[in-house]
Parts: sequence; structure tokens; C-alpha cells
Amino acid sequence: MKKILLLILLSTISWAQFPTNGLLAQYGFDNGSLIDGANGINFTQTGSSLQVVEDRFHTASNAIQLNGDFLTRTDVNYSSTYDDYSISFWVKTPTNSSDTKTIFYDFGGTFPVGYHIFLKDGKITLTQTSAFGSSYVTTSAQSNYIADNNWHNIVAILDQCAAKIYVDGQLLATGPNNNPNLYLNRLVDSVGSFMVSNNRNGNLSASNKYTDILDDILIYNRVLSNSEINGIITYNNYCFAPSNTLLSISGLTENNATLTLNTSNSGTFEYVLVEKGQPISSGQILVINNGVPVSLSGLLKSTSYEVFLRKDCTSNSNTDWSSAFNFRTKGTVYVNANASGDNTGSNWGNAFTSLQNALSVINANDEIWIASGTYNPSTSDRNSSFNIQKSNLRIYGGFAGTETNINQRNFSLNNTILSGDLLGNDNTILDFVNTTRDDNSYNIVLINANDIVLDGLTIANGHANGSVIEKKLGAAIYKTPTTTNLDIKNCVLKNNVSLEGASAIFSRYSTNGNLKIHNCNFNNNVSRYGTSIYSYTDNNFTANIEIVNSLFFNNVAKDNSTALGYAGSAGWFRAYGTSSTMNVTLVNNTYANNIDTGSTSGLNNFNRATIGLGYTNGTLNATVANNIFWGNTATGGAVAKSLAQIVDNLGQNITVKNSTAQDNFSNIPSGGVSNVLNTDPMFTNAGSDDFTLSNGSTAIDNGDNTNVVGTTDLLGNIRIFNGTVDRGAYEYGSTLTNDSFTTNNEFKMYPNPVQNVLTIESNSDIENIEIYSLEGKLVLKSNQKQIDVQSLVSGIYLLKINSMNGEVIYKKIMKK
Repeated sequence: MKKILLLILLSTISWAQFPTNGLLAQYGFDNGSLIDGANGINFTQTGSSLQVVEDRFHTASNAIQLNGDFLTRTDVNYSSTYDDYSISFWVKTPTNSSDTKTIFYDFGGTFPVGYHIFLKDGKITLTQTSAFGSSYVTTSAQSNYIADNNWHNIVAILDQCAAKIYVDGQLLATGPNNNPNLYLNRLVDSVGSFMVSNNRNGNLSASNKYTDILDDILIYNRVLSNSEINGIITYNNYCFAPSNTLLSISGLTENNATLTLNTSNSGTFEYVLVEKGQPISSGQILVINNGVPVSLSGLLKSTSYEVFLRKDCTSNSNTDWSSAFNFRTKGTVYVNANASGDNTGSNWGNAFTSLQNALSVINANDEIWIASGTYNPSTSDRNSSFNIQKSNLRIYGGFAGTETNINQRNFSLNNTILSGDLLGNDNTILDFVNTTRDDNSYNIVLINANDIVLDGLTIANGHANGSVIEKKLGAAIYKTPTTTNLDIKNCVLKNNVSLEGASAIFSRYSTNGNLKIHNCNFNNNVSRYGTSIYSYTDNNFTANIEIVNSLFFNNVAKDNSTALGYAGSAGWFRAYGTSSTMNVTLVNNTYANNIDTGSTSGLNNFNRATIGLGYTNGTLNATVANNIFWGNTATGGAVAKSLAQIVDNLGQNITVKNSTAQDNFSNIPSGGVSNVLNTDPMFTNAGSDDFTLSNGSTAIDNGDNTNVVGTTDLLGNIRIFNGTVDRGAYEYGSTLTNDSFTTNNEFKMYPNPVQNVLTIESNSDIENIEIYSLEGKLVLKSNQKQIDVQSLVSGIYLLKINSMNGEVIYKKIMKK
């Protein structure tokens, strides 16, 4: 921008649209000059880092970048004590910081009045303090986000009654002065100064200085009109970079997409498409017309792209490029905490190291594959969750990080943990109050979209002890009430605590919906009620709950000091709302060693149960088949009721068949019970949390095949073995459905079950043999074909054989 005096002398027409009335100071910074073109009160520079840079017209050396230097001049003489004032300036910054970064400081003097203009959180804020007599009031106004590294015009209005900010000609913020008798008192002080990027003492820390680009500072002793502000903006035919919100993407596939420009503005627009992170110069500049779809072909699968947009302002001038418009092609997104590639998630080598990053780019209807490792929602923010917001999303864990097919993963050995322990400092105490858990996430996973699948994940260490109800429920998984169709498969939910209920899964229905839980493990969760799963219906809605081939053990529902607990340590299902329906299906589950001791008024050991099935105003229907309830206790160590109403009415339609319970399902009317047992199911080693069946158990071959759901038990073994399904989560004597993922070699091992020495025979040379517990812990490793297993406790183990040629074989063994 040329100097005002020079332009007036030349009588050019460029300034006809530029206001000079009431102009107190003007700094154009042409060729780095600090001269005041209006009244000759120049800036003094402190420091030697200031750089002269290109201005918004792409003219070299016509703007300044401060780089830690600051500028000083005598205080601006606004002439009148009780006036309104305007400051216009141009800014270009990429800085988004929570620090207050001072741009202009003109505050203090005889009275503590004045104004402060600064950048914080990518927004411009004007704060002004006004005075009347001995009273003072501070008002402020804040802009929208402008830290996009594009040019923006800011006009700050220091009004008697309100602080105002215009951004690019639009009034975006007004901070009112609620007392009309208080005025901005601008005093001319002989020792005061108008400061740029510092305070009047000149002692701001580096983190509080604005260090980026400024240009064309104009200071007026009056309020500029809207047309005058527009004149400043459009000087020399300048126009702004278009918004990236004018672009939209549709028709996404793995290799194609359709780009559309939607704008009411006329003119010629151009776009550039580049892979994310690549410079704009690497792309081809192409024309895009309003409303005319552009086909993008030859794109790479599962790759993030950026589109930049600009407009032709005149025959020889373009706007700056817009901020990036981002999209990602269809395809699996990969996550591996140990990946060292380009962190784009396009394959295992370039996997995202953060699950949050994957969730931020994933498309609806896509998959995320996550390698073994521990993933936290945040490093410090307890309010942060893995927020799932895209519909029909499938999230799979349990990968080693080399697989090309979903069937190659082994989630028993490759433990993918979503952990709420943000500092990694939890001790082993699981209770409502524990200082080592005060950093933990309130809700680890937040389900905020429909048709979601979680598969092969361990979700652990949530601690929902927040101050609002949403952060007192669902420590592991919180399903928002209006979302539907959540499938949870092959997951472990453990060591979660909620002050209220549902430390593992909270599932309220303010819509019709379905919850399916298949082949999952719930253990060591604590809350006041419905500890493993708490689910209920609102008025007029239907929920369908299906829980199959799953294990529930060591879950606790109890009092939290004076906040009395209820029951339902392994689940509480309630038809709560008027005209609502809750349908519950429980098939081939094992419920063992759960504890219910809540002492809410009206509870006793006759209605305090491991599973709550009740209704308040609606209808509850339940089918309970092929289950085992054993070792569950209530107050005083008494045998807990397996099924009861808790504080509701017992569900209207409950059918129990081919199941085992220590209490013999005594709360269920006899007409709804058939072929039940109360004999010990003979777990292999309940003391070591091994709830597989041992030889001679009455649960073996004693289920009902007509109720079987799915083809595998909790270990991945064939679900129906020897003709008739077993009761509980495990199928005795069955084998893995896929013993080997990558080998065709003949292989033998014996004896199995084994008591002393296991012998391996294989045509391939063996590098080593690893034996894992069901929790995925390595318990033995050997490079010999004969392995002494006498040190192992009785139970089921997974055998992993690594051959010299890189092949891997998995087998199951039973230690007697």
C-alpha cells in the first residue's frame, strides 16, 4: 500500500475508495519502511529478526514478519477523551496456540484503561477497559478462526458501548458494555507508548509475542462505516481466497471420486488436487465451474487427498489458495503404534500410530485394522474418547501388523488394548476411589453412529467418576441413546469402574435398536448396578439384546459409600419406558464368581441377582438357553439368584432351558423353565479363571442345538462338537476352526491332553515354539520339539509354532 501523503499529491484514484478522514496513523511497510504516512510518527524497531515479506498482492518486500521483534511509537493521540475509534490491519498467521500473543497493546497510563488486541487459539480478540469516574468495565470481542495462513483484514472498533471485530468485512463479534455511562477513556500519556508485539514495559515473554505477518495498519479517531471497511478490503481490486466449504465430494470409491463446486459467486475458479502433505506446486491447476461435477480418477486406495481452490480476481490476478479441503478414498485404514512410515494409514508400513488419527479420516462403511499395542484416547484429557461418528464402521484389532486378510489375525496373541489409563500408573485396586485412576478416561469408546462393529479389542481401565451423569456411566463403552445396531465381537472388557452403572457397556435406547455381543469376555468391572451391561428402553421404543458365547466373571455391583448399589453385576436389562419392548437373548454364556451386594432399599437376596430382567412400564421378553451360572454370590456370601427383577417387575415372558444354575433359577416361574440343572459344572480351574469344562461335567453335550448362535465358542473352537452343544461359553474337546493360517506341512503333536511332556513332529525345521495362556500371556518358549509343561497349571493353552521358513502354525492344547 503506498503512503497516504504521496497518493494525495499524485491525485491518483486508487485511494478514492480508501478513507482518510480522521486517519491518525498509517503504516504500509513498503520495502520494510516503518514510516507513518499520515502524521509522521514512525515506529521504532527493537530487535534484528524482523523480515520483509510478500504482501497480499504478492508484491515482494511490502509486508513485515516480526519474528520476535517489537515496534514502539508514542501513544496515539485520539484527540477526544470520549470518542470511538477504529484500527484496521492485515494479518497472515498459521499460529494456533493457547498462549496469548499480543499484536497491539495500548493500555494503562494515568488510569487503568485502554485496549489490547491479541491472537489466541487461532482467533483475534479485542479487550478494552472503559472508565467513568472511579468505575471501570472491561468488554471484549473475539473473531472466528483465522489462523489458516491466509490474509485476513481485521477491523477493531473501540466503541463507547461495545467492543467490535470485523473480519474480512463482516461483523463477527460484539462485546457489549452493559453500562452506557461507562466510556472508553483514551488518555495521552507522556510516558505511554503504542506497542506492536509487546506490552508497555517491553518485557513480554517470547511465547506471548505475535511473531507472524502484519501489513497496512490504519488507526482512526472515529468509527468506520461498513462501506469504508469494504473500501479498505477491496483496495487495488483485492479479493480473498475462497472458502474450502464451497467444495464437496461424492461418489467415493477406492480409486475414484466426484468433486463439485457450489457457490453463488460468479467468476472463474481453479483447483489443485494433491496427496495430503504434498506441496500445491506438485499438482496440476485445473478449472472448475460452479455446479459442474469433476470426475477424479486414478486415485490411490485408502489415501488422503487435499484440494485447494482459488478464484481469478482480474485478468492478471488470482486469490490465494484456500485452506485444504480434505477427503480420503475408500479402503482399510491401518493403525500400528510401532509403525515408522509416513503415518497416512494407507498400509501397515505407513500405518497411523494413533487410533484417533484414523478415526478422523475414516469414511463411513470402511474398516480400521489395528495392530497389537496399547492405544489411549489422549495423553492427558479425561474427557477425550475414541469417538466413533461414521456409520457402518468396522474396527478390528488383533493384528500382528503383516496380515493381508482378516482371517489371518490372531486376537488371542496380538492384544490390541484401548486403555483409559492415560498415565500408565494404575495399581491393581479396582474401586470407586483410587488416586492412581484419577487420570483415567471417563469413557474410553463413545458410540455416536449407527451400525458399528467392534471386533478383537481389549477395552480396559476406564474410570467414569465425572461430575455429569454421562461421565458416571459406560467407562469402557458409552452408546449414545439415539444410535442403533452395535455389534461387539471377540472383545475383552475389563478393569473398568463407573460411579453409577454400566462400567463396561451403557446402552440406552431412545430409538429402536440392537445390541449384539458375541464371544466376549467381561471381567473385573465395578459399578453400583448393571456393571457389565446396563440397557433400558425409553417410551415407545424396542431394543433387541443378544449375548452369545461370552464369559462374565469377577464383576461387582455394590454400594459406593452412602450411594447405595443395586445388582446385575453381569447385566441389567429393563423395559423401562411406556409401551416399550426389551427383547433379550442369552445363549451359551458362562457367569461365574460375580458379586452383587448393593443394599438399596427393597433389595434382598431374593431379588438381588447376577442378571436383572425386569420391566417398569413396557414389556420384557427373554430367552435364556445353554448358559451356566455358578459361584456367583450376594450379601454375606450367599448364593446369588441367577435371574431376578431387582427393583422392577420380573419380565413377563422369560424362558429358561438347558441351562445350569446354582440357585436352579428359583425366581423364574416353573412353566418357563425346562431341562435345568444345579449340579457343579466342573470348571477346569475356576481359581485361575479357567472356566472351560473338565471331563465328566454334566454341562457337556447337554445344551439345545436349536438355540445355538454362531459357529464357534469363546476359544474359536467349533461350537457344536460330538453332535450336541455344551452348556456355557466353551465346547469341551473341540478344536480350532483354523489350526494353521499359512502352512501345508504335515504336523503332529501328542499327547493332548498332556500332563508332562508335549512332543511335536513336523516336516519343517522349527525355529521356536511358544505357549500362551488364554489371555495372550507367553508362559513357555522352547526351540526343542519336546516341551516339559509340568510347570503349567491345568487348563487350555494356545500353541504357536514358528518354522525356519517363516510359516506359523497355531494349535490348542489342554494341560491336565
